[in-house]
Amino acid sequence: MIIQTGLYVITMIVPVIAAKYTAGPKPMSIYLNITPIKLFWNFMFLILIYYGSKLIKNNGIVDIPVHYYAILVLIDSINVIQYNIMLTALVAFYCRISDARFGGTYMTLLNSLSNIAGILSKLISFALIDLLTFKECSFDSENNCSTSHHQNACKSNGGDCITIVNGYYVESVICTVIGIIWYIIFKNKLRELQSKRPSHWVVKMNIQESGNHKNSYALEDVKT
Repeated sequence: MIIQTGLYVITMIVPVIAAKYTAGPKPMSIYLNITPIKLFWNFMFLILIYYGSKLIKNNGIVDIPVHYYAILVLIDSINVIQYNIMLTALVAFYCRISDARFGGTYMTLLNSLSNIAGILSKLISFALIDLLTFKECSFDSENNCSTSHHQNACKSNGGDCITIVNGYYVESVICTVIGIIWYIIFKNKLRELQSKRPSHWVVKMNIQESGNHKNSYALEDVKT
């Protein structure tokens, strides 16, 4: 409870600080600078989870030491800071390219698409963990415990389903590699997109625009 409350406080403070650096004409530069660190941080969670079970047990008895909490808070706090900086930069970019004629509709659409993509990626990643996890019955190597029937057959004969390959580790490595490839391919493209003038993102309409709107975009182009 205390740890979660502390993370909520960080979540509220970081965007306020990050907004100072993402309010300029190139907010995605901050996003791209944080991305390699965020990708590297995946391995910190891998190490924590791998050794976590050993740290919290003492002679087979669960005994969580204070330094485990310290390590957990440190790793998770840095992860939350990175995430919120990237999120603030992304929202700043959406705000910059949104067509002012539509109020918050344009920006809401961009945020909605971003949120949907984030939720779908999480759902898919959770589902893939089971698919990438390989188990084996302790007394029958032919039984891979892939279905409830196989698991019940193993347990009914006094065996246990032992995890041979943990899908979390496999998926984390695969996703990190995909993230690195994505970063290499798209980083220059994102820098190019954020350098475009605000008029580039204006929704083209057949109706005649008033002179005030045209002048406002002309002024924005001059400022950028």
